[in-house]
Amino acid sequence: MKKILFAFIITALLAGCGRKGRLIPPEALLPPPVNDLRVIQKGESFQLSWAISSGEPGGRSLHAPAGFHVFKREVLPPDEDCEGCADAYALLKNVFLEYLQGVRQFDDHLFLSDADVIAGKTYQYKLVSFIKDGTAGHDSNKARCKKALPPAAPLLKADISPTDILLHWGGGVPSANGRIIGYNIYRRRADELPALAPLNDSPIPGNKYEDLRLERGVTYIYIVRIVADVGGAMVESEPSNEIKGTLAEPD
Repeated sequence: MKKILFAFIITALLAGCGRKGRLIPPEALLPPPVNDLRVIQKGESFQLSWAISSGEPGGRSLHAPAGFHVFKREVLPPDEDCEGCADAYALLKNVFLEYLQGVRQFDDHLFLSDADVIAGKTYQYKLVSFIKDGTAGHDSNKARCKKALPPAAPLLKADISPTDILLHWGGGVPSANGRIIGYNIYRRRADELPALAPLNDSPIPGNKYEDLRLERGVTYIYIVRIVADVGGAMVESEPSNEIKGTLAEPD
């Protein structure tokens, strides 16, 4: 009888263990890593950009990021470079999503400018997401850029009609080892901060742009930047002069 009772208790305990919920993998407790970090040169500065939440381990992360640690290193010649060394990267900035100081947000992307770069040197960046309790996740993808001499800024003019604003520009030349690919147009309303992304999806090959997507009575501010290929890297010029425009009243 005792043997039967003991067997029954063991069976009950084993059955109880089988009713536990799914175990949460350790990866799910970490903030999602960034996988779309990009860096481009705009004038004399670099612009970093990334999505606030661009990926989740297995699609099951339980914690949204509270911010990001941004790291930077100078890429040295091959016989001197040591990315894995403890002192290779330096902290560039801590970004807190609740208080974006020195960082701007556009839709679901963040933008950070780094002006501390020297012509001819290559820099590499990475991010580490963290959650509210400070727990950090894995490294992001790495993004690097070599600073080049940017093209000279173009001179912008505009013709305004009741239906559109026609922008046209001239001047501006690439650096000695670069070639012009096209131009990027940036537009903002007069009461807004400078635009972070161009109106055009890809560089405009000509020197004119007709803007038809306008609201009557609204004042817009435009700038143009040259886009050049310098040593295989896309480099934008400094901004042109600003042009203000409001649709003219119909006759």
